[in-house]
Amino acid sequence: MGAYLLHRGIRTLPIRVRAQQQTAAELATRLQAHPAVERVRYPGLPGQDPQGLLGRQLEGPGSIIALELGGGFDAACRFTEACSLVTHAVSLGGVDSLVQHPASLTHRPVAAEAKPDGNLVRLSIGLEHVDDLAADLLAALDAAWETDAAAGAYATSRTPGPMGS
Repeated sequence: MGAYLLHRGIRTLPIRVRAQQQTAAELATRLQAHPAVERVRYPGLPGQDPQGLLGRQLEGPGSIIALELGGGFDAACRFTEACSLVTHAVSLGGVDSLVQHPASLTHRPVAAEAKPDGNLVRLSIGLEHVDDLAADLLAALDAAWETDAAAGAYATSRTPGPMGS
């Protein structure tokens, strides 16, 4: 049965991957404008492919986005919990969009010096409509931002990161 499902799904894989990449690129652009986001890491953004791998070794930038959030570990946890359409899980690369907070999930048992920063979250973008995903993710960022802003965790003026975010 597994071989049959693989054979049936492989024919549409390129179309699905292109759609996921297009959605990821749009979301990366939208997310970097949010005040709770310190940095968006996505190879499709200007300046994010310093080795020039896109077009040379890669056909596209992929569908994984990494966000570094202001407010640290707690804000990243609140963000993942506030997502409703995007599922909090670790299986990246499927047709459903997922959010993962490595410091509290997959990398929790890892030695402190090997852990990613507590403010890092990863998004695996699926096939949902870009506007639905943007609404969910921006609302989750708002929820994390409002809580931290009320506690005074964010400066009133942010210094733009390397991507101008």
